[in-house]
Amino acid sequence: MTVNPHGIHHVTAIARDPQQNVDFYTKALGLRLVKQTVNFDAPHVWHLYYGDEAGSPSSILTFFPWPGVAKGHDGAGMTSATAFSVPTESLGFWAQHLSALGIESTLTTDAASQDVLELRDHDGMRLQLVGTTGDARSGWDGVGDIPAEHAVRGLHAVELSESVIDPTAQMLQDLLGMNHSGENASLRPKEHPIILLLCRKKPRLLLNAVGIAASFSSGNFTFLHEGASVKAAQPGIAAQGAISAIQLARGGVTGATGVFEGAGGFFGLYARDETASERFSASLASMGSEWLITDSAFKEFPCCHYIHPFIEAVGRGKLDISSPEDIAGIRCRVPVGQEAIIAIPWERKQSPMRANEARWSLPYVVALRLVTGGVSIENFEGTPNPDVVALAKRITWEPWSDSGYPERFPAEIQITLRDGSSESIVVADVNGNRTRPWGIQQVVSKFTKNAELGGLSDQNRDRILEAFLQTANPDITVLNNLVTP
Repeated sequence: MTVNPHGIHHVTAIARDPQQNVDFYTKALGLRLVKQTVNFDAPHVWHLYYGDEAGSPSSILTFFPWPGVAKGHDGAGMTSATAFSVPTESLGFWAQHLSALGIESTLTTDAASQDVLELRDHDGMRLQLVGTTGDARSGWDGVGDIPAEHAVRGLHAVELSESVIDPTAQMLQDLLGMNHSGENASLRPKEHPIILLLCRKKPRLLLNAVGIAASFSSGNFTFLHEGASVKAAQPGIAAQGAISAIQLARGGVTGATGVFEGAGGFFGLYARDETASERFSASLASMGSEWLITDSAFKEFPCCHYIHPFIEAVGRGKLDISSPEDIAGIRCRVPVGQEAIIAIPWERKQSPMRANEARWSLPYVVALRLVTGGVSIENFEGTPNPDVVALAKRITWEPWSDSGYPERFPAEIQITLRDGSSESIVVADVNGNRTRPWGIQQVVSKFTKNAELGGLSDQNRDRILEAFLQTANPDITVLNNLVTP
């Protein structure tokens, strides 16, 4: 038997303080309190009804306020958000109205690409005001000092969080007659969608997926050794692994839960000592509350970080070089520990097969800086520059055992000209490392270049800069609204 419902009749939730609940929903959202009764299974608990003047289906939101009840947590097997319909052109009003009441809200989009204003009530319940067109319901017109043209029209949708999608999807489609609307997992009975979140806020699902993904590789660090260039493909490989891991987790496959902090986890394997897992766990204590990006080592050039100080050393040179042909040879001292990535095999590094591969080639990038005067992302596209290769073949290297690496990323080069003159240049540490941190202007300049390369609009670029430079503790959630060009 198929039911074929016309929409959502009502939504019921749990609250803590009844007066706080009434104040929020009548004053902040402008809903109409149409009925007040009790929970017949627990008569000491109120049952509060909000709805339109006639108590019409799809307008009813009710609460059982239990004083002192523990605050809820997002998880699988629950309604994770309740959405109301408002006129699309009213979202700006709602953002200002909520802000004036000290209620935080975030503008985003839903699975149907509709603009959505997200907020939470006093108990942490997720609410959404969805901008819609053509909703003729009168809703809560003119209630709670909300102008009629901006008022909530009624329930729009609910969002369900599921760890395993198939049982719920089968019930919604086979029993309730809903239709799957596409790969965004939106199930719609006519105009009233029920959105099933496939990956968001599913701690157990995501934990299993991470454990599964960790088994896809041996965790080795040889991806650039012997001239290998597979690192350039790693973002795609990681995305492919993530998709596979999620699918396996949905199918019931489980993964180990200690792949990072466990005795045999990544941190312990790389650190190679028995206290590694404890130190890793301790480092997570401030996660989500401490802003650490300013302590990062920024990369100035689009190539291996080890090569950056060598590029700078070339730029510091004082010799009068009118043409690359003036250079008889260049000797590079390479910190021991870096050679497998930027110097071996040397002949392949001097003459890479593809320009993209040259990002991990010390002789090619040093020659590139001398031949072209700079190092940019365009230099690593297509085929290698023959003039650069010609100079790279006159560059040699030697190991540098007491360089200070890995605490520092230093460089030392000696340039010898055909007229016999020579010069040695030393860079003690890479620009942007902790001993030479970048200032705000350098970070802004780097971000501006990346934003242009990524196609970000000037308006959104400036909005991001404003949001992150106006406070010592930026709220990274603003990126949800700013990153779309």
